[in-house]
This record gives sequence, C-alpha cells and structure tokens, in this order.
Amino acid sequence: MTACLMLPGQQQAYAAAGDPFPGGPGLVFVAQGPAPGEPTTLYEAVQGTGQVTFVRESTATFGHNAMGFRAADRYLHAINNNDGLARIGQGGVATNTGQVGLPSSGTFSYNQGTFGDGPTADTLYVRQSTTDNSLYAVDVPTHTSHRIALSSNVPNLSDIVWKDGYIWGVYGEGHQLYRIDPATGTVLVVALPGLPANPYGAQWVYGNGNIGISNNVTGTVYQLRINNPTSATPTATILSSTRGPANTQNDGASVPGEPADLAITKEGPSTWAPGDTILYTLRIHNNGPGNSSGYIVTDTLPDNLSNPQTTTPGCAIVTQGGRNLVQCTGAALADGADAPEITITGTAPATPGTDCVADGIDNTAQVVGNEDDPDQGNNTAHSTACPAGQVEPSFTVSKAASVGPDGFVGSGDSVTYTVTVTNNGTVDYTVDNPATFTDDLSDVTDDAKVDPASLTGGAQLLDGGVSWSGPLAAGATHTVTYTVVVNGPDQGNHVLRNGVVPGPTGTCTTADACITTIPVAAWAARSPTR
Repeated sequence: MTACLMLPGQQQAYAAAGDPFPGGPGLVFVAQGPAPGEPTTLYEAVQGTGQVTFVRESTATFGHNAMGFRAADRYLHAINNNDGLARIGQGGVATNTGQVGLPSSGTFSYNQGTFGDGPTADTLYVRQSTTDNSLYAVDVPTHTSHRIALSSNVPNLSDIVWKDGYIWGVYGEGHQLYRIDPATGTVLVVALPGLPANPYGAQWVYGNGNIGISNNVTGTVYQLRINNPTSATPTATILSSTRGPANTQNDGASVPGEPADLAITKEGPSTWAPGDTILYTLRIHNNGPGNSSGYIVTDTLPDNLSNPQTTTPGCAIVTQGGRNLVQCTGAALADGADAPEITITGTAPATPGTDCVADGIDNTAQVVGNEDDPDQGNNTAHSTACPAGQVEPSFTVSKAASVGPDGFVGSGDSVTYTVTVTNNGTVDYTVDNPATFTDDLSDVTDDAKVDPASLTGGAQLLDGGVSWSGPLAAGATHTVTYTVVVNGPDQGNHVLRNGVVPGPTGTCTTADACITTIPVAAWAARSPTR
C-alpha cells in the first residue's frame, strides 16, 4: 500500500508503476476497503501539522490484507482474497504471486500481517480475523507456510507488527497489547489503558522504534512506546494522538527512513514576579543526515504555572495524570531545516516565592522524530525561572559506561553505567526539593535487560529507564550505578544508546557527557583478543 510520509512538495520517485519502493524518508502504508473481500484502495499516510491525512493512490482489482514490508526486495506483500500471496509496488500496483499453502480462511480472513527481521526477514507472519491459538509463517521466497501453535488463544488484533524479536498487536476492544514470541509461541498480555475501546486495523513501527496505530472508528493516530520490551513485564506509554481519517477496514505497514537527528531548544525567563506572564519559545532543528517524516513535541507544564495557553498550529494543551501537557504534531522536516516555532504562555503565582528550589517554575520539553535519532542528548530542553531576587541552585551530571577495549558488547555481556551528580552551586538540594535525573533506556532494553539488583545510590527503575532523586549539599558529589545484561542475538536494533536527562536546574558537564552509544556484536566482529 503506497502510503508515504513525504516532505511538502516532494515528488515520490516513481521509476515505473509497480517498481520497488525507493529509500528516503520514512514510509507508512495504509490500505482500506469497504468490506472484507472487496477491492482494496491504497493511500499515502502524510503527517502534517496537527493531523495525518490519507492521500489516495489507486484501487486494486482484488482485495488484500495482512500486509508487511519486505526489506530484501522493498515491496509490500499481503494475503489476497483467495488466501494467496500478493505483491504491491510503487503506484499501488498489486500482483497476485500464487498460493502459499495457507489454510482456507473460510468465513474469516487473514487481516494481520508483519515481516520478521534478521533470520526471519523473509517470513510474513499472518493471523486470521478470529480468536484462536494460531500464527502462520509464510516463507515468501519458497511460497510455503507452516502453523505456529500459540500458548493461549489470542483475539482478533486487527493487525500486528514486529519489534525487538517479538510480534505485537493492539487489542483496543480489551485495552490490551499482546506480545507473541514466534520462536516458542508464548503469548504475553500487557495492559494498555487510555485508548478508546475500538479496533486499530492499521498498525506499524516507526523508525524510532515506537508503534503507530490508527483507530478504525475515530481515525485518531496514536504513537506508543514499549518500555522494557524484551522483559517479563513490558509496559506501554501513549506518547501522542493525532487526528486522522476513519475507516472500518484498515491495514498498515511501514518502512523506516534514514536516521535524522532532531534537536530542541527552549527559551524562557530566568526569574518571575507575582502575576508575570511566562513565555516559552521552543525551536526544532533537523541536524540530519536524513529528512524527517514528522515529529511530536511534548512539554509537561509545572503545577505553579496557571492559565497555560498555546496558539501554535498543531499544538494543544491536554490533561494527563492531573498535569497540563502541551502536545504538538509536526510535519516533515528536511535535513538542515528549522520547524515553525512553538510558543507557550502561562501566569506566574500570585504569591512571591522565597526559594528557587521550592518555588522555581521548571519544565522540560522533548522532541521525538519518526525516524531513528542518532543523538538523543539534544532531544530535551528545560527552563527554570527563579523567584525574583533568589539564587538559582545548579548541579551537573556526567555518565560513563564499562565497555571492553574493542568498544562493543555481545550476548551475555554486562554493561555498568555510572552517573555522577555534582552540586556546583551555593544552594543545598533537600529531601523536599531534591536534585534529579532520568535515564531513558528504551533504546537499551530492546537489546538488553536491566539487572534490578545492580542499582546503587538510590537509583530506581521506572517505565523505560532509571531515575534518581535526592538531597545534595552545595559542593557535594553523588554516584549512581546500574547494570544491563545483553540479550541473545537478533533482538533490538543492535546498539545500546541512551542519554541521562538532568532535572530542573541541572545540566550535563559537556554536550556529550550524558550520552553513551555502544554497538552490539551482532553488527560488529569481535577482535581476536576479546
């Protein structure tokens, strides 16, 4: 299904209708039909400012579903009305390529599909639109298939995706996320509150590793982050929601684009007086090397900032967990380009503050691009406004990782992270007003597991990472450590990449001091001495 997230004014390079899809920005493919078995219409899913639109390309002469993108030939492959295999290329040209030995779907249809990765990159995994304990693996080169028995019944998930060595599917009707291990058939159910109880027929994975889903009834497109995906207790976080078109027969797949380093900066006042209007200005820049097909920005506003407002197109203020959250959806952004500025205003407290730690107006904004981001150290920016006349406290953070002389790790290896926090100011941090940091391990736990017993210095596990919070006297230093153990091969993206984010009034000692990037040996050859 040719749905591509493309840059404004960019023309897709169609060499000829039916050719393989080209490289470039990330692609999202969406297919829709009036009813099961009816001819399928193909669309481009284009992320714009505050919304996703589906741009029609063409309608096939037959119906198909359960599609996935095969990297080896850069074609989409799907299951047709007759339970055979279909291939879809540029321009939405669909061709039946023959039977693959799948059981007849009968009154049901094959409506869930995704390709694997690594050794299973040529395998299209499919399921029928019913509750059962079956998963089918279609070997595309040989046009053969076999059944994988699942450990328990799985409902009609409407679509499935591949991520970190597992198959995932959102079951909106039950507020659940299913994880299937195709190697063993083991099924794990994860709670997924916060989504409307509707089917999500189009599901895909962005280049950043997050899952995208489209609600069949409302059309809303959500982006989900899976925390600790390879562990026994994964969780899911809803990162964003964006307007999109509805349809009862959705199908989705995607192609990750080239990496794009998106950076965010934030301007705000350094002090406040009672009743002041606080103005924040957020700026997004694409450092490349690739073009971005779109991004989201979130900014959780502090409780002591009242009357928050934004008039920036594509942005809205929502309530989440009792907090005001600014949420923005941005359009495609070319390499080297700047996005339109985001502005946020609010009102300072009516009562004068007496202490910067206790009464400072602090908040942090974050940008998440659709593509893989090679430098996550510039994805957050924060601002602190102290009460007028008060001294601002400050602390610094740096991080190191234990890696062998060859610079990479392999299956079973341990990596210990050491985070050093130093109060470089003249004001003490206290139990009530502590220094803090978080370390987002979402791009680590796809390849490794955190050892809970390894945490020292008061560090705590949280969804997707590690956090620390504690008192710190002026001039004092505190050290926190935690260890991860690398999983078996062919899980994740073969790199341990993470960045510590200091809390309000904190900074990294240098631009790179909070970031570590360690390749996993599946993509690198070990030296003979290791």
